[in-house]
Amino acid sequence: MPTFPTLSITPNYPLKEDREDAVIRSEMEGGYSITRRRFSRTRRLFTLEYKNLTQTDKDLLTTFFDDTTDGGGGIFDWIEPASTTVVVVRFTKPPIFSLDFFGDEYRYSTNIELQEQ
Repeated sequence: MPTFPTLSITPNYPLKEDREDAVIRSEMEGGYSITRRRFSRTRRLFTLEYKNLTQTDKDLLTTFFDDTTDGGGGIFDWIEPASTTVVVVRFTKPPIFSLDFFGDEYRYSTNIELQEQ
């Protein structure tokens, strides 16, 4: 299985970790709600924010997204920094890059959203 690429910088902290809403809610006319689990387990969602990416890092992420994960459809291993455990994830949407000017050169920023599988 492919592994998330190693970039020249680490993501900005804090890293955002969220839980997927795994409940179906139905509002009744009487003002109460009926709920049930949507899935048998709750998946985690991770948001990685990178600033000051080089052109090489941007190209590496773009190639990984386009070719290795088939445009975000494939799963891959990502190492969760706090526990250093391997988490199987996929992209929730394509990365969007912003061109910034850092110091005396152009660099890129992006947010990457990953969903645990």
